[in-house]
Amino acid sequence: MLRRTELERIDRFDVCRLVTNGRRTGRPHDIEMWFSLVGEAVCMISGNGPSADWYRNALADPWVKMRFGSDWFAGSARPAAQGEERRAVGEAMTRKYGGWGGDPEIGLAESDWTWRVPALIVEFDQTRSVRSGSTEITSGDGTERVPADDNGIAGSVRRNTVSPSWK
Repeated sequence: MLRRTELERIDRFDVCRLVTNGRRTGRPHDIEMWFSLVGEAVCMISGNGPSADWYRNALADPWVKMRFGSDWFAGSARPAAQGEERRAVGEAMTRKYGGWGGDPEIGLAESDWTWRVPALIVEFDQTRSVRSGSTEITSGDGTERVPADDNGIAGSVRRNTVSPSWK
């Protein structure tokens, strides 16, 4: 769980970078995303539906990294539960980005955020965070430094390269 001050700082950003592990290649997949907060978690919607690569990657391997400004965080992703949680995601996204009017090219209306398109929740763990401007990955049992790619993404961190306590 992140501290309230970290959540407030994250919430000021309009977009974030989401890095998933490719479900077929295992390589990092980096995409810019709109997001909002629901409680102490980050939520995102898949406007292109359940076939979006980032969404399918997160379902296949829930370990994700997210960048807000220069700060990196690691967490576990899961689909938003139908009902109250899904409604909360739609309302949070509408509060943050309301008035954009939808995207007629993909047939997405603003109201679709609440019920129709898939939503993802990322919950952060303070013991699995990637810190500001570094490629330092901290787990419950120590720190592993890994090389970053040109975008500063610690690309070699995957489930099979970290301790079992990360799972």
